[in-house]
Amino acid sequence: MKKAFLILSLLFLTQCDNTKENKGQNKNAIVIITTNVKEGMMSDLVAFMDSENVLPVTRKFKGCKSVVQFVNEENNIHVLLEEWDSVESHQKYVNYRMNEDVTGAAQKHITFAAGGAEGLTIIGNNTNYIYY
Repeated sequence: MKKAFLILSLLFLTQCDNTKENKGQNKNAIVIITTNVKEGMMSDLVAFMDSENVLPVTRKFKGCKSVVQFVNEENNIHVLLEEWDSVESHQKYVNYRMNEDVTGAAQKHITFAAGGAEGLTIIGNNTNYIYY
């Protein structure tokens, strides 16, 4: 049994080692948006994010590789983790949301944040990272 566990562990470690990205500059851009959500508004924010005009639009926007939504109800924290193919693609998306989006999704997002815009933290266009 110990031998089987050792072999499985070695296979797992070998597989993990093979999945590392190159350590050079990564052109993809990672964006993290954290919202301190008003008390009792988390389910409304999640429903808003899931609506047809918000995260589905983000995901379909040219250059968006992925969007992950995290919810921590204990602390009323909502996090979006976005991966873009480039900083430029993300900047085009921000321009769209701020200047062209007739739904007003960006402005509506702020209404869920405790303290308005002060309740949002955006860490944008992070590059040069490694997946482990």
